[in-house]
This record gives sequence, C-alpha cells and structure tokens, in this order.
Amino acid sequence: MSTSLLYHGFGLVGYKYILTRYEKGTIIFKVRQDRFDICCPNCQSKRFVFRGKKLRQFRSIPIGSKQVFIEFEVPRIMCLACKVIRQAEIAFAKRGRIFTKAFERYVLELSRRITILDISRHLKTSWGVIKGIQKKYMSKKIRSPQS
Repeated sequence: MSTSLLYHGFGLVGYKYILTRYEKGTIIFKVRQDRFDICCPNCQSKRFVFRGKKLRQFRSIPIGSKQVFIEFEVPRIMCLACKVIRQAEIAFAKRGRIFTKAFERYVLELSRRITILDISRHLKTSWGVIKGIQKKYMSKKIRSPQS
C-alpha cells in the first residue's frame, strides 16, 4: 500500500505508511510521522526532545463493511523553547477524539440522509458517538452562523 492512498482516501497528510493488520474483521493501518513535521503544540517551536510515546488507534472511514483504524504512536515532547511537556498535535484527529476528522465528516454527510440509528448500525458504533459528533457540529454552527 502507498502513502498516497492514506492521503487521498483517509485525509492523512504528512504521515508515512508502515503496515496493515487485519484483526477480527477490522483493518488497521499503522502510520508514523517524520520527526521534522513535529512541533511544540504550545509555541510551535521545532526545538524539542522526545519524552516517550503512546500507541493510539483512531477510528476512520470504513472500507466496504470493514471498520478501519489508524494506529499511531503519538510522541510526547518537551519543548526546549517554552519548557512544556505535551503530546504532539495529531493533524488527522482533533484533540481528545477517538476518531479521525475524515470519520467525522463522513458521519456528518450521512446525517443529511439517514437517521442516527442507521448511521450507528452502518458504522458499527454507538448511537452516542454519532450524536456527539452531530452535537459538536451544531453547537459550532450556531456560535458562528454563515452569512
């Protein structure tokens, strides 16, 4: 598989493909980020040292009826400029989320056509996850109406 499919199919920019695993009816793509693409989430400095990493899986858009996860070791960094220790930002997922931005966009697109229950059945996820995505989108839309 190529990094190009991750970019065009799943919206992963700046990440390199490592491997694919198939487990219990799911597809897991492992990716990594180039060290030079990482910066401090606090001050955007490129001067930092690594202080460990945490393996995380993010739900992404399905391939057919198969659930897809993006597996990524999120680096923890200590910034030498501002002395903050934090996890590096993840470009393909919002902070604190367990799903990718592409998954969120897919849910919102489906929401225009089918019910929350139908979406949760199709994506094999809980009703609450779908409702949470819609709720966050609607609260953002209401706060900043477009003219």
